[in-house]
Amino acid sequence: MASVSSFRDVIANMYYNDLFDELSEYIEDNPDKPESNSYRVQSPNEAALSDFDIIMIDITDSPGNSILFDVIVSAEVEIAETVRRNCEIGGIEQWFRISCKADLDDGIQNFQIKSVSIYNKYRGSKLGRLSEYLVPIIEKEQFDDVATEFLREFYPEALSTPMPIPVDEVVKRMGLKEVQLTRHFTLFGQITFGNCTIENYDRNERAYKPLEVSRGIILVDPNVYFVRNVGCMNNTIIHECVHWYKHRKYHELVKTYNSDTLLISCRVNETTKYKLLACILGNSTPLRYESMEYITAREATQKWNITVRSVQVLCSQGRILGETRLGNMWVIPKSSPKPKDIKI
Repeated sequence: MASVSSFRDVIANMYYNDLFDELSEYIEDNPDKPESNSYRVQSPNEAALSDFDIIMIDITDSPGNSILFDVIVSAEVEIAETVRRNCEIGGIEQWFRISCKADLDDGIQNFQIKSVSIYNKYRGSKLGRLSEYLVPIIEKEQFDDVATEFLREFYPEALSTPMPIPVDEVVKRMGLKEVQLTRHFTLFGQITFGNCTIENYDRNERAYKPLEVSRGIILVDPNVYFVRNVGCMNNTIIHECVHWYKHRKYHELVKTYNSDTLLISCRVNETTKYKLLACILGNSTPLRYESMEYITAREATQKWNITVRSVQVLCSQGRILGETRLGNMWVIPKSSPKPKDIKI
């Protein structure tokens, strides 16, 4: 698959003319709004847009398939001022904020420009921000909030009463379905974002065969259960649920360039994702307390000044308080003390 273009590139390619027309109308109707003046023109009474470049896009997530975003542009503007029948002409550069809305459903739909204004550098809430590839930006200190948001929507009972999270029930409430595949244990799991055909390994015939699957199917390798444990299987399934919950919009962006991309595969462990899983599965009320915050084995090496391998062995031997295995990585409560005897 070709590399994915950013949302900024998609907007520039698809909606440059729409943005130009709206910005041009605003500038012509408000010649005195620009904050810049040329040497020859101090109080313009006419203005016209020459061209603009998109500097960046601020993207905010919204419920469903909608997104809100501000297109920040640098515009070249011709301004004019009539003084005593003499027309003075000049050129300036001005930044503008073009606020837009769109739906992501088989590409970008229902694109709308809501407003145009002079750009001012303000910082909105960090919650709900998306990267230029429509991937949620989740800071470390926001894990609890995101996990709580997930549970509140799909299993609010766990927020009021301590209990194990029933993974099958969460899958059902999300409108998803789990299907087990047979593979060579090269993939923990996959999530389908559209109806497609996948290659399923037939152990009896020792060959891959096509299998039709529909949108919203979680594909997991049953070997995860037999080779690892039930907890690893649950982690894999919830991992795919989080992909569905947080990455559908990224997938819609990919589809604007490659409509055949219908799967997200989990081949490696993603540290940020597993920390979020620890918040969702590790406690009925997500890890609000310092004693329940988790760190990775690599972070533990920095804290305790020992090697990653030493931390992994200590975890496997049960010598670190509260250690938990998520997939094939270890996570450790942040408050766990360094083992007194670290000889292995």
